[in-house]
Amino acid sequence: MELPGGAPLPGPSPTTGPGRMHFESPFQTRIRDARARAAELGGMTGGDPLLRRATDELLSALEELEVSDEELRVQNESMAASQLMLDTERQRYADLFHLAPEPYLVTGPDGTIRESNRAASELLGVMERGLAGKPLAVFVVGADLRKFREQVNRAAAGARVNDFEVTLTPRRGAPVRVSCTVQPAARLLPGGQALWWILRDVTERRRAEEAERLLAAEHAARRAAERAERRLARVLEGTSDAFFSLDAKGRFTYVNQGAEALWGADRAGLLGRTAAEAFPGAADWAVADAPAVALAEGRAVRAEAWSPLAGRWVEVSAFPTESGVAVFFRDVQDRHRRAAAERLLAETGEALSASLDGDEMLRRVAEVAAAAVGGWCVLRVGAPGAQVACAAAHHDRARSAALQAILHGSPFDPAGSHPVARAMRTGEASLLEGSEHTIAAAFPDPAQREQVREMGAASGVVVPLQARGRTLGALILVRGPAQPAFDGQDLALAGELARRTAMGVDNARLYRDSCAATQAREEVLAVVSHDLRNPLNAVLLASVILDEYGAPESLGERERLQVRTIRNAAEQMSSLIHDLVEVVALEAGTRTLQRDLVQPVKAMHAAAEMYHGLAAERGIVLAVDAGADVPDVHADRARLLQVLSNLLGNAVKFSPDGATVTVGAAPSSDGVGFWVSDSGPGIDPAHLPRLFDRFWQARRGDRAGLGLGLAIAKGIVDAHGGRIWAESVPGQGSTFFFTLPLTGDAS
Repeated sequence: MELPGGAPLPGPSPTTGPGRMHFESPFQTRIRDARARAAELGGMTGGDPLLRRATDELLSALEELEVSDEELRVQNESMAASQLMLDTERQRYADLFHLAPEPYLVTGPDGTIRESNRAASELLGVMERGLAGKPLAVFVVGADLRKFREQVNRAAAGARVNDFEVTLTPRRGAPVRVSCTVQPAARLLPGGQALWWILRDVTERRRAEEAERLLAAEHAARRAAERAERRLARVLEGTSDAFFSLDAKGRFTYVNQGAEALWGADRAGLLGRTAAEAFPGAADWAVADAPAVALAEGRAVRAEAWSPLAGRWVEVSAFPTESGVAVFFRDVQDRHRRAAAERLLAETGEALSASLDGDEMLRRVAEVAAAAVGGWCVLRVGAPGAQVACAAAHHDRARSAALQAILHGSPFDPAGSHPVARAMRTGEASLLEGSEHTIAAAFPDPAQREQVREMGAASGVVVPLQARGRTLGALILVRGPAQPAFDGQDLALAGELARRTAMGVDNARLYRDSCAATQAREEVLAVVSHDLRNPLNAVLLASVILDEYGAPESLGERERLQVRTIRNAAEQMSSLIHDLVEVVALEAGTRTLQRDLVQPVKAMHAAAEMYHGLAAERGIVLAVDAGADVPDVHADRARLLQVLSNLLGNAVKFSPDGATVTVGAAPSSDGVGFWVSDSGPGIDPAHLPRLFDRFWQARRGDRAGLGLGLAIAKGIVDAHGGRIWAESVPGQGSTFFFTLPLTGDAS
C-alpha cells in the first residue's frame, strides 16, 4: 500500500545494516520520504540558485532531524534498560530486606515502625503487617527506655548511632538483649525523616563473650595459681622451717627440704605414704596427732612438743585446707631451752627465798628441778660419808618417797668412784651416761640398781655445790630414756642451778649462825644489864647521898667534885643499861603499851620542856608547831614522850648555838604525823637507810651513847602501828617524821 504520489504508508519498515536489523519508526519513515521529495524538488529547480540553496538547507535540516531522532531513540532505549535495572534492583532490595537474616526496621523520627522484615517480625513476635504503626518503644524494657529515646532523638537530628544496647520484650518468649544501629534514611516520610534500624541479637554473643571471659579468667587464674605455686614452692624451699602437707587420708603430698633435713629422710620416699607408713613404730605427736586433730576438727592446731623423729623441741602449726592439712615445723629447741632455763632459775629463786630452813629449802629446790628436767633430782649437803641433809624428788611425785628410801640406803666412800664423791673431791661437774658401769658405781647393791632402773636413768649430771670457797655438797639430775640426754648446755644450766642453791644453803647456814649469835648476845645483854643494875644503883645512891646530903665540912671542894663525877657516870651507865633493856624488850615484843587518848600538842610541849634548860644554855629556840585541828591519838603517853624526847635530844645536840629546833604535828592520811626538824649539819644520804639500826652511828665519837635512841624510837612507833623515817640535805639540817594511827591497832 502506498500514499498518494507513490509514497508508502507510514509505519515501520525494515532497515538493514551491518550486523543488525530493525524496523523504522513512522517518524523515520516520514523523514526518509521527505528527503526523497526534497531531492526530487532539487532536481526541478532549473538552475535557480535561491531555490537550490533552500532545497539544500531543507535536506540538511532533515538530516539533523534524523540524527536527533536517532539519539532520542538511543536515549529511550537506555532509559528503558535503566528502568528495567532499577526495577530489578528494587525487587532485589525488597527480597534482601524481607529475607535478610538480621532484623531490619524503618521508623519515623519518633520511632514508630513503618516497615519491617521477617527477621524483625520473628524477633519481636509480631507479624510484619502487625508491626506497621507500632512504636518500637513498646518493646523496650522500662530500665532502657530513657537511653532508647535519647538515641532516637540523636538519629532524628541527623546523627548515626552505632551499637547501643537495650533489652526488648517480644510478644512471645523471653526478653532479648539487642545491639541497635540507627541512621537517617535517604528518603522522607510523611511524618518527617525516615530512620533505618539494624537490630542484632547479642544474647548469644554475650554468652560467648561471658564464656570467653570466664575461660580467660580461668586461664589467668590457672596461670596465677601456677605462679603462686612456684612462688610458694620457692618460699617453702627457702624457709628454714620444716613444712609438709597431707591429703584427707593423711598421706604426704609435699615435703620441703627443711623437713627432709629435720627428719633425715628423702622426700621421694615420703610422698604418697602416711606418717605411720613412713615412720613405722614412731609415736610423734607433732607429725601424727596434730595434723589428725586439725583434719578431724577442722581447726588450726598450734603447740610446742617434743618430736622424737627430730630429736628436738618443735613448734607445730597445723592448718586445715581444702585438700587436707598443711603443717609447719619450727625448731624451737634453743628457745625452749632458754625459756625452760629461765623458768627453772626463777622457780629455784622462789624456792630459795621461800624459807631459810635448810631442809625445806632443799626439798623445794629438788621438786622444782625434777619437774623441770622431767626426771629426778638429788641434793646432798655435807661431807662425803657424813652428810647432814639429803633431798630427793621425782617428777612423778608418787615415786619421790621410794627414791628417798633408795638414797638413804646407799652411803658412798668419799675416796671411791661414786660420781658424787668424785665431784666433791675435784670440784668439777660431769655428764653421766646411764650405763651399767655408772649405775654400779653409784649403787653397789643389785636390788637398788634395779630400783634405779625402774625410776628411769638414761643420762645424768653431777655438779658440786660450792659457795664462798667451800664445797657444801652435790646436785644430781637424772633423766629417763624418754627424755633427751643431757648435753653441754644442760651441764652449764645445772652449774648455775648448783651455784644458786649453794648460795641459798650457805645463806641459810649463815642465818642460823646469825640467829644463834643474836640470841647469845641478847642473853648476855639481859644478864649483864640485870647483874650490873643492882651494884650500879648502890653506887648511884651513895653518890647522891654524899652529893646532896653530906655535911659540907666533911668534904672538901675536890672531894665533892669527885662525888659528882661518880654520880654523873653512874647516871649515864644507868641510862645505857635502860636503853639496852628497852631495845631488847621492844624487839622481843615483851613491852606492853598502856594506851589511852593522848593530846599530841600537850605531849610535844612536855617533851620540849625537858630540853628547855639545855637549849637555853646554847641559845637554841625550841618551837612547837601544831594547829587546833590535830586529833587525839590512842597511844602510850610515856612511850610517845620517849620518842619525842629522843628526837628532840638529837636535834638539840647536833644544832649549832642560836639555832631553832621545831617539833610539830598535823593530821595525815594514816592518823597524825609528827616531825622534829633542826638546822644542824645534816645527814649523808648514804647513811639514811641505817639510821634506825641498833648500835649504828655515822662516825664513832660524833655523839655519846651506844646509838640506841633511834632504834628505840623505831621500836616504839612500830609497836603503835606507825612508821618513822628521816629526810635530810647535808648542810641544811634534818627532819625526822613519824606517824601514829588514830586507833590503837598495831600493824
